[in-house]
Amino acid sequence: MKKLVNFRDIGGITTVNGYKVKSKRLLRSGAVSDISISDKRKLLEEYNLSLIVDFRDEGEILKQPDDNIEGVDYCNINIMQEIQETTTDPDSISDGFNSEMAKEGMKSIYKDIILDQTARRGYRNFIQMLTRQREGAVLFHCYAGKDRTGIGAAIILTILGVSEDDIFNDYMKTNEQRAAANLLILDEAKQKGYCNAQLEGLDKLMSVDASYLEEMYKTINECFGSFANYIADGLAIKQEEIELMKQIYLE
Repeated sequence: MKKLVNFRDIGGITTVNGYKVKSKRLLRSGAVSDISISDKRKLLEEYNLSLIVDFRDEGEILKQPDDNIEGVDYCNINIMQEIQETTTDPDSISDGFNSEMAKEGMKSIYKDIILDQTARRGYRNFIQMLTRQREGAVLFHCYAGKDRTGIGAAIILTILGVSEDDIFNDYMKTNEQRAAANLLILDEAKQKGYCNAQLEGLDKLMSVDASYLEEMYKTINECFGSFANYIADGLAIKQEEIELMKQIYLE
């Protein structure tokens, strides 16, 4: 993509049972805002995009609304409605901010998202939308396409039977795909006089770290017993919905 940051198709991954996630059906990215005409054309013509699901809050959307793409439905699910997010705005970084603070803050967010009822309800609604999407691609995203989106991708891939290792592999691709965008953010912060410790902390906020996703798995196992229990009890996804997901998105 020319301007759409952190975009990728999560299809093509093989499940533990030998099936393959269908390509051009499940797409993830950062905000779909001010993207190029060629990006829009590619989404429509190559991926047959039918639905965009936006995990951001009202303030984020007002500041950077998604582009209107003709013929594509749009839905907002505010995953972090009841959760205080660690800021990634360079203007809001405190004087003592550093990489360790950023790392612990991000791990706390992952834990909160797993435990928060509104977040779980949001992901349940998202999965139910996917069970109704028989044709075309669904693109789901947040601001950077890494945390709310990363957890969403992990839920989808787990439901479809993808291994934990392959889920981590997809998750970590964000650091490569956001590299250029993050450099611009860090350069802006540097121009405003932020010190090295603050810049390192901001870099941690704008990147992914294996420990963040590990915190998600740890919280799920401690509070629900297993990912399967989290899906069944935490998200209230029925077995027939799981089977439907596999019928629609596996080959």
